[in-house]
Amino acid sequence: MSTRCKGIAKGLSCEIARIHHQFFVDQIKAPLLLLAGGHDPRCPKEETIQVVDVIKKTGGVADYKIYENEGHGFAKVENQIDAYQRVADCLKAHVPPADCGCKLQ
Repeated sequence: MSTRCKGIAKGLSCEIARIHHQFFVDQIKAPLLLLAGGHDPRCPKEETIQVVDVIKKTGGVADYKIYENEGHGFAKVENQIDAYQRVADCLKAHVPPADCGCKLQ
């Protein structure tokens, strides 16, 4: 058992802990956008907020949006449009354009 696995939260096996985001969030260096459903049973919105809090506390850049009327995946068209716009805005803000002479608008 690795040192990192000692003292793992109760109920998580060491194998799960090795891949669980909670134990690696502090290592994220790239800007991060998290989009979550408010009724998602697989990825609870509380975990999204925890990830954002840790990244910001360690000096990172994180933005998020909780779609309260969604579950795991976005079924409502207005939420899909909003999510894709947020992804596009995030990419424009944080990914340098290719050196191809093209321009993003």
